[in-house]
Amino acid sequence: MTKTVLITGGSRGLGAETAKQFAQIGYNVVVNYFQHPDLANKVVADIGADHAIAIKADVRDRAAVDQMTKEAVDHFVFELKQNFYSFKLSELSAVRSKYSLTLLKLWNANSMGKLKRATIKGTLEEWESWFLGTDKDGKPKKWSAGRFRQRVLGVSMKELGKIYPKTIFYLTTEKTGRKVTGYQLDITPVKTVLEI
Repeated sequence: MTKTVLITGGSRGLGAETAKQFAQIGYNVVVNYFQHPDLANKVVADIGADHAIAIKADVRDRAAVDQMTKEAVDHFVFELKQNFYSFKLSELSAVRSKYSLTLLKLWNANSMGKLKRATIKGTLEEWESWFLGTDKDGKPKKWSAGRFRQRVLGVSMKELGKIYPKTIFYLTTEKTGRKVTGYQLDITPVKTVLEI
């Protein structure tokens, strides 16, 4: 049976990229959006309508989430709730920064929903598109590498480090000469219990 994943905020940025990645490895994808139906429909078109559906829902509204789930089940004709993952509300309620939420989504996607060991690697442009999104022309927003590392990656790793104190976030800057070309973030939950 083909698994189905529900991507909240799936119409743009990291959500759209995550939706496409899951489609590439064989998942059906529910692209949830709240304000951008045109962008959500483009993601569905990129994936293919046989394997994706765009559904508008405010995920803060339980009734809207239930309706979205019903629409997805009706569309894919099987029980979706057994096959998608998401965050616990207690995890989401502790997140204060939009950058921390983006990093949490990235970690979740790269560890297949388990918040376990993950390596996230990309070019500077990919990292900027994941965290900063795009401008009105659809081009990734750009910051200097130093500003991006400090205000985006530094802030999000520090905040998630407080939420998940038994996890190590190790960031490696990739360079060509003096120019920053990308980052690799290794996330490793640490087991502190010794078996005797």
